[in-house]
Amino acid sequence: MFEINQLGETTAVQTGKMQTSEANTDLSVRNIDMTNGPKASKKITNNDIEKALNEPSPTKAVKQLLAKSPVGLGRQSSANELGVLGYADTGIRNYHIGAPISYTSSDGGTITVYDDMRMGQTDAGPRTTIYRTDRYEQTIIYDEFGEPVKGTIKIKDDVAGFTERQYDFKIENGKIVQVIE
Repeated sequence: MFEINQLGETTAVQTGKMQTSEANTDLSVRNIDMTNGPKASKKITNNDIEKALNEPSPTKAVKQLLAKSPVGLGRQSSANELGVLGYADTGIRNYHIGAPISYTSSDGGTITVYDDMRMGQTDAGPRTTIYRTDRYEQTIIYDEFGEPVKGTIKIKDDVAGFTERQYDFKIENGKIVQVIE
């Protein structure tokens, strides 16, 4: 028997009794997760977004969000590091120099990585990583050595989708040195 939850995810539900060598085991309700794709171990949730919106200090809000984000204040992540966090290469990319590579998880959003040749991108900087969920967009720009230099966080309204809050910040030596709301 299959059920579809409110998010549209399909779940198999097994009921009945299973015969084992020792005794009957009751399988009253056992859910088997059938959501496609890996699960993110690090992601931004709506609860994290609401905490940031209620935080009066922009610097604290940015630090809280970056601590939960798969793309934080450290060096630019490799494909292997993103895989460990539960984000898989989508395999969808244009085959040209500077083509973005996207990584996705079934529950944590999408990470898009642009390399040095960032064709079609307007932000300055040699490398950029963008992390997106339904309400959250985080852009980190890196120098040629993969160290973060600046970033932007946009939080969208839950209903209308307009940008509710935006933080622009500068990073030096892995620390936030300036936040502009």
